[in-house]
Amino acid sequence: MSRHEARVFLFLTGSFFIVWMAATLVLSALGFSLGYKLSWWQCPAGLAPAAAVLVVAAKKLLPGAAKKTASAGLAAILALTAASVLIASFFIDTSYDGRAYHQNTVIQLATGWNPFERPLEPDGRSGTYEPLPRSPWTVHFPKSAETNAAALYKLTGLIQTGKAFNLMLLYSAFALTLYALLGMEGVRFRSALLFAGLAALNPVAVCTLHSYYVDGHMASLLTSLFALVVVLWREKGLWPLAALGPALVLTINTKFPGLGYAFFLSGGLLAGLLLRKARRRLLAAGAVCLLAGVIGFGGAGYNPYLTNWRHFGHPLHPAYGPRSFPEEEMIRFLSIPPNLADKNRFEKFFISLMSRSDYLAYPKPARLKIPFTVTAEEVARFGGTTIRAGGFGPLFGGIFLLILPVLAAAFFLDKKLAGPHLGFAALLGLTIFINPQAWWARLTPQVWLLPLAFLFFLTSLGPRRKAARPLAVILLTLTLINLGLVMGSSAVQQTARTLALRWRLELLSASGRLILLQPGPFHSTRVLLAERGIPYREIDVLPAEAKTRTLGPGVKFAYADGGDPDEGSPDRAHSPKDRRGGAP
Repeated sequence: MSRHEARVFLFLTGSFFIVWMAATLVLSALGFSLGYKLSWWQCPAGLAPAAAVLVVAAKKLLPGAAKKTASAGLAAILALTAASVLIASFFIDTSYDGRAYHQNTVIQLATGWNPFERPLEPDGRSGTYEPLPRSPWTVHFPKSAETNAAALYKLTGLIQTGKAFNLMLLYSAFALTLYALLGMEGVRFRSALLFAGLAALNPVAVCTLHSYYVDGHMASLLTSLFALVVVLWREKGLWPLAALGPALVLTINTKFPGLGYAFFLSGGLLAGLLLRKARRRLLAAGAVCLLAGVIGFGGAGYNPYLTNWRHFGHPLHPAYGPRSFPEEEMIRFLSIPPNLADKNRFEKFFISLMSRSDYLAYPKPARLKIPFTVTAEEVARFGGTTIRAGGFGPLFGGIFLLILPVLAAAFFLDKKLAGPHLGFAALLGLTIFINPQAWWARLTPQVWLLPLAFLFFLTSLGPRRKAARPLAVILLTLTLINLGLVMGSSAVQQTARTLALRWRLELLSASGRLILLQPGPFHSTRVLLAERGIPYREIDVLPAEAKTRTLGPGVKFAYADGGDPDEGSPDRAHSPKDRRGGAP
């Protein structure tokens, strides 16, 4: 396979999942606007536009091998989809927001809630799960990830499969970044492969892969968008716009900050094309960005943007507007550490960057550390989903600090080459600091790309890079170690949690006995039990004398007949056969 053929294959497969998700979102929104509920057909129907783009693009980009390329692309997509669904169905989401907010939203959409028709209902009600509390975040925040997950859930009937899009978008980020890098002269395949892998494996995406958190979606979408912007800046073709438009629609409807990110990314793309005097591409890109904005904000984003505006006076309610949450409540909601509360966005960012990696439950302060020092406590934090300070890994702050003077020196070695890299870094920095909460990794996942962009520049200095080569190797090695610590901690802990919870659920299912469930804010636990045929009765508080155990963090249960939940459980040193025999 030639370099051009490899690029076409990467573009076709990488853009497919983005177009599929955007099409599913738009079809679902169209149904909502006509008064229909979400159904099983939206997810497979979204495949049609994605497949059409793939086939037509293959014919235009590789006319001599279109059939072969399209067939190979579709086969790869089928394998990736199947693998993503299987992996997602294995891991059980035990995160706080994943269960208390995102998964509840998925269930409500899948069981009949129409957010366009009834946007402000206090509770989600259906024949199977009634009542299901609806949080303010479900009502007022964007729902692209949840809508796609609900559509897949309707198709499979298994709640955990909705997380499959996390993996699909991660692949899209990898494929489109590799597609962009292979289009640059002088870039070796192995170097492009390394940087594409690093870009896609953003710690925010890695730590949320197993969960319904939507920040991994945002990380992968932003990586894909930056890659597409680079291609459109450098190359004459317009096909990247077929992926850029849908990616903008998804970004706008993933989180509130996505609206700003989409706006400034579009502006940066158009500014770059204007500077290059690429009039044809400028007009085409402008039309696509405008259309994506209209669809993303006013069509697919009717709820929340227009419903918030109509009922509460601002499209970004409750963060902004005449009826926004009080400042003190927002500080608690965002868990802003007390020692950051009075700082500006730049100070917050750099203090967080140089702090110990930590969850920082409010009002715990951020704790500065010596760069490149690592503790077991820091590494263990990445077994969770929401690291606030030092959220890109325990070594990331030191890498960032070290790369700045090296980069400044390198720019003097090749000022001509430095220009485009400076432009890209400026656009990246702009999207970071438009967010006043740039200190929190989950809210600005694109921070991960900044040192990678600088490192890529160091490795692109040509004959004069000999002086920079040792430094680039050291920094890349540190980056790989940092990512390895994050990935290892996340994989080990999430696998252990899933295995323990699966074992417990298997025992409850085998026993057939009624359990008393105290779910706390995690009402989505009902679906986990219902899928396995476990009888339960939900109550606010378990009896004081009950022998209680947990079904994930924050969820307690006890046998209604007063039996010992540990009989035959993995907490006892029984054989696997005894564990399956479980409760009498």
